[in-house]
Amino acid sequence: MVALYQAVQCLRSGESSQCLVGGVNVLLDPQRFTYMSKLKMFSNEGRSFPFDDRANGYGRGEGCTGIVLQRLSTALKERRPIRAIIRNSAVNQDGRTFGISVPSGPAQTAAIRQAYSQVGLDLDAV
Repeated sequence: MVALYQAVQCLRSGESSQCLVGGVNVLLDPQRFTYMSKLKMFSNEGRSFPFDDRANGYGRGEGCTGIVLQRLSTALKERRPIRAIIRNSAVNQDGRTFGISVPSGPAQTAAIRQAYSQVGLDLDAV
């Protein structure tokens, strides 16, 4: 997400005309599997069932993805396929919370409000 934020800023400033944003998740630490298994965090089926009665843990996986970003005006001029329009992006730091999986609600709210206000979107109208 930070790479996406940086790409948006780079395009907006005119530093680049096109950006490639990628993300990768590689599971390299066998100790992590050991302690997570001891804590019974994994699904017996080896996959996650979010928001489902079958949910009993989660399944970890590796993967990668990438997207190419351009300014909308450039993409339209070059007749590129447009899959989405990113109006803005924001990043922040949650500070101290109860744990790594417990984000700060006020910090997340502040980031969303900042992203909307910077581009003149009315958050209350959504």
